[in-house]
Amino acid sequence: MATKDKQTTERAQAEEHAAMALAHLDEADNVEAAPGTPEEQNRLARAQIHLLQAIYHELRHSNDLAACNAAALDEHANAMDHLGTDMRGLGDALSRHRG
Repeated sequence: MATKDKQTTERAQAEEHAAMALAHLDEADNVEAAPGTPEEQNRLARAQIHLLQAIYHELRHSNDLAACNAAALDEHANAMDHLGTDMRGLGDALSRHRG
């Protein structure tokens, strides 16, 4: 369950950074500063940083999901191997019983 909590946290952090980036972009659009002023450049730089952090957390979220899916598939494959072994054993027992 800790992995699922971690995934939720990564996704929430990505969404939070994306929202902050959009807020900085909105502020840059709404500010009456002339284009290219340090104030506008600062807001755009902050937006870029938040977008990069959002991408980072989203990639971590995706990586965690892939790891969970791989573990689940591995567990399923092992269960199917055991089932196959059990079925072969059952077939052998039925053959001996009939034979």
